[in-house]
Amino acid sequence: MAGWEREQAKKRQADAGKANLPGARESGSIDANSEKGRVDQILANKAGVGEATVRRAIAVREHGTEALNAKVAAGAITVNEAEKIAKLKPAPKPLAIARAVSIARSVCEDANPVSCM
Repeated sequence: MAGWEREQAKKRQADAGKANLPGARESGSIDANSEKGRVDQILANKAGVGEATVRRAIAVREHGTEALNAKVAAGAITVNEAEKIAKLKPAPKPLAIARAVSIARSVCEDANPVSCM
């Protein structure tokens, strides 16, 4: 979704330069209903989360491993933890993922052992 929003942002930027040209609004080249703002703002509003969370999720998606992204999608670890792991050098990532999942599982079991992962 971030890629699509980035493309929309590029279109808005290109259209912004044309806004003051004669006939721009009448020709329909500028979409009056398009959302305005940065990509992270638009995605955060759509998802109902903060902009920082969206930036972290994008970083995890771009720099994290498939295993890390799968754990985030499954809810096994938070986006915040995943971002920290994604910033690590390649070698320690699997160990860090396993450690984060283990910690999340133990916290869950302490809170409610019946409904844990």
